Amino acid sequence: MFAAAASRLEKAAVERLCKPAALYVPSGTMSNLIAIGTRCRRGDETICGDKGGMGVSLHAVPNQRAARSA
Repeated sequence: MFAAAASRLEKAAVERLCKPAALYVPSGTMSNLIAIGTRCRRGDETICGDKGGMGVSLHAVPNQRAARSA
């Protein structure tokens, strides 16, 4: 049922905005992450204003292996 409703919302957005496609996501946080992920490559820095919706400041620290460590 949810998938059908999401499909209808996506179709309505495509028609209203005259875009080739649309993607429904359940939260603004998820949409922000998708937007940043599609525009930035690994290692890029993203600077967001303090009045925007992005409330997390992430700075990755280089490590020697691709694993979690404390």
